[in-house]
Amino acid sequence: MFMRKANDSSAGTLLKESSRLVERIDKGDLSARIDTAAFSSSQTIEAVAQINEALQKMQEVNEDIQMRMNLVTKAIQVGLWDMVVIAGDPVNPKNEFTWTDDFRKMLGFQNEHDFPNVLDSWASRIHPDEQEYTLNAFSSHLLDHSGRTPYDIEYRLKLKNGDYRWFKATGTTIRDRNGVPLRVAGALFDIHDQKLKEEELQAFVTRYDLINRALVEAPWDMVVEAGDPVNPYNEFWWSPQFRKTLGFTDEKDFPNVLSSWSDRLHPEDQEKALQAFADHLNDHSGRTPFDIDYRLQSKNGEYRWYHAGGETIR
Repeated sequence: MFMRKANDSSAGTLLKESSRLVERIDKGDLSARIDTAAFSSSQTIEAVAQINEALQKMQEVNEDIQMRMNLVTKAIQVGLWDMVVIAGDPVNPKNEFTWTDDFRKMLGFQNEHDFPNVLDSWASRIHPDEQEYTLNAFSSHLLDHSGRTPYDIEYRLKLKNGDYRWFKATGTTIRDRNGVPLRVAGALFDIHDQKLKEEELQAFVTRYDLINRALVEAPWDMVVEAGDPVNPYNEFWWSPQFRKTLGFTDEKDFPNVLSSWSDRLHPEDQEKALQAFADHLNDHSGRTPFDIDYRLQSKNGEYRWYHAGGETIR
C-alpha cells in the first residue's frame, strides 16, 4: 500500500512538471527541462533525465537548422514567411502568419512590434497599381486544389520610409489529399535595381526602334568570331528596316547570315563591296573606313543603288 501511494505521488508530480514543461515550450522556451529534484524515486529521476537529454538533442537540432537557414537567407538576401491556412480559407483572419526578421528588415522594419504577424502587415503595403493583381495571384494559387497555379510574381512594396521598391515573390503550398491548402511558405527577393535597369534598357530599345522607323536608314550588325570577318559562324542581325528596304518581310525570307546580303550584290559591285568590308575589318588600326556605294538586288529582281557605312568595336 505504501509503494502504491509513493508511485501515485511520483506520477502526480511528473504530470504537474510535464504540464509546466509544455507551457514553457508553447511560449517559445526551448531550453525548458523537467527538474529532477522534484522526484525521489531513482527510476523516475533516470526517466526524467533521459527525457531532458532527448529535449536537449532536439533543441540542438533545431538551433542547427535555424542557424543554417539564417546563413542561407543572408547569403541569398531573401525574406522568408509562412502561413497556416485555417479551413482552407486564404483570407481567414485567424490564419497564422510568420514574417521572419529578414523579411521585415528588407522593408525597413525590425521586429513583430512594428511589423506584426498578420496578413495586413504585408497586404496594406502593396503598391495600389499592383495590389489587386498580387492578392488575386496569391488567392488563385491557394484555391487551385490541383496545385498547378504557381505563385511567382513581381510587385512593389512600400518601405517603412515611404519609398516603394520592386520585389519578386514566390510561394509553395502543402495540401491535404483533396488539394485543400494547409500551409504555405514563400520567399521575397529584392529586384529593384534589376527592374530599373530592365526598364531603362526597354526604354532605350523602344527609342532605338522608333528612331529606326523614322529614319530611311536600315541598320545591321555582326558579331565577329575569332577576328575572322568571313567566319561562317559570325552572327548577323539584319533589322526589319533593312529587310523592308529590299522588299523582304522577316528572317524566313531573309535569314540572319552574310550571304543574304552578299549574294544580292550586283555582279559588277560584288568584289569591290566585299573587299571594302574585309579591308575595314582587317585594319586593326581602325583607320580604314567602310563607306561605299553599291547596287543590291531587291526581292522583285530589280537593282537599286545604296550607300553603306559601318563602325566596328575592337
